[in-house]
Amino acid sequence: MRAHLPGILSEIAESVGEANALAIAREKGGGRCHFPAVPGRKHWLSELIGYEKAKRLCKDLATGSASGDRMRGVYVTVPLGPIGSRAQMHRTIERLFREGRSHDSIARECGISRRTVQRRLEDGYANDEDGRQPDLFSSLKHS
Repeated sequence: MRAHLPGILSEIAESVGEANALAIAREKGGGRCHFPAVPGRKHWLSELIGYEKAKRLCKDLATGSASGDRMRGVYVTVPLGPIGSRAQMHRTIERLFREGRSHDSIARECGISRRTVQRRLEDGYANDEDGRQPDLFSSLKHS
């Protein structure tokens, strides 16, 4: 089991590999999605990780009916994974800002909106060396 992957992502990694689990987290992380008992060739999962791997994963995740004669797909809330943590994003915003990058450049690199970058930097965290403590007077600066 992949201890560093949260929740169902570790099971997905066991079935189809860590790279595919991370691809699924990037595509669907933070949301609920359906893994059918048998995916079609045009299903989002087949297109993302390949049809054969998608079939294997869906088979591994599927549940049986009460009579045991029919497999059913499942709905899963996919974790963001290690690449999607909020704290990591905040550290990246702050580091890029300290490096002199523009708000637009930071937003593009982090895959977020410019306004999200502005809100984070307005919180007063950008000048903190270790990224843990907001500026004591930040609320007064924005009044």
